Amino acid sequence: MILLFENKVDLQCALTVLNSKFAKFGLAINVSKTKTMVFNSNDAKESYPEVICKLNGKDIKNEKSFIYLGSNLIYDESKTGTTEIELRIDSAESALYKHAKKFFNHNISLKTRVRIMNAIVRSRLTYGCQTWALTSGLLQRIKVTYSSILRKMTKGGFRRKKDAWSFALSNDAILKLCGTEDIELYIRRQQRNYLAHVVRNDDDTLCKKLTFDDHIRRPGRHISMETMVYNHEMLTRDRFNTLALNRVF
Repeated sequence: MILLFENKVDLQCALTVLNSKFAKFGLAINVSKTKTMVFNSNDAKESYPEVICKLNGKDIKNEKSFIYLGSNLIYDESKTGTTEIELRIDSAESALYKHAKKFFNHNISLKTRVRIMNAIVRSRLTYGCQTWALTSGLLQRIKVTYSSILRKMTKGGFRRKKDAWSFALSNDAILKLCGTEDIELYIRRQQRNYLAHVVRNDDDTLCKKLTFDDHIRRPGRHISMETMVYNHEMLTRDRFNTLALNRVF
């Protein structure tokens, strides 16, 4: 269960009320398993508070990072940050080498191995990608990781051209041999379809309110999944909404 509040006072009040409601049914909130986090904090890491609320006189630890449903949440990374992408890459490579004997077995058809790899490895690499708000640098890291995996599975994938540092097989050639698509296109499609799904939701749903929240709390360039989709599809918000409502996406 996740509770979101604008300030510490409301959070403390909600925890107290929730705990009292649980008590009526003979239940209690486990303080050791309950964590808090301050999002979009402008404080330096040294001044980040260790405790912002209590329950039954006991301190509830205020975390700087927390893994929830497989995603690594960081208090000072309001969008998809380096920590989350590193977690996705580590998870994918772990799955790859766990089944390395099968993925690197050239007696099995390359396209068959890649289809299985996409189901087991790519799914970990792109977990939650439909809501990512990525910089071009982070997106490039995902692309490099996926390209490296495909080259490892392809015979001669890392072979160099004679008297040159460039690979004999280009990335496009590797994709064609493997019978798969560029991972950026895959991510873009997932984001487009998810945004179209959100558009079709009722206006009072939480995911729709959060997706179309135009209130920017921090100075500087604002990157969001929504703007990524509009820029890639070269559409305005109104035009995209019309196409989504007509189920073009």
